[in-house]
Amino acid sequence: MFKLIIYAFNNGVTSSKVIEDHAKYHKIYLYVSNGIKPSQRSIRRFIRDYGYLFNVFIGSTLLFPNELGITDFKHISIDRTIKKAYNSKFNVLHEKDINTLIQYYNGLKLPNKKIKKLHVQHVN
Repeated sequence: MFKLIIYAFNNGVTSSKVIEDHAKYHKIYLYVSNGIKPSQRSIRRFIRDYGYLFNVFIGSTLLFPNELGITDFKHISIDRTIKKAYNSKFNVLHEKDINTLIQYYNGLKLPNKKIKKLHVQHVN
């Protein structure tokens, strides 16, 4: 259920009724929910009871790169673009860095050498 709601919210779907409909009729939502088709009431109850976990999840995924010093989140771009007016080239997470972080969070034991190779630049 958690994966389904995160996927829906990531796609801008916040209505429990719409999530229910998507879980019934859209293949990607069926895949994300492992074929489970929860009711609108179940989705609403899950969000009410476990909604705080969304903040914990987002917080933990953002805490790791900050602790490594990869970014300070003043300027960040994750869609392969660096907008010169808004983003500093020194505070951008590149695709290879994100893939390394995803591997780490999937439980893959990474050597310290690979973690240290993450794109880190400092302004002098």
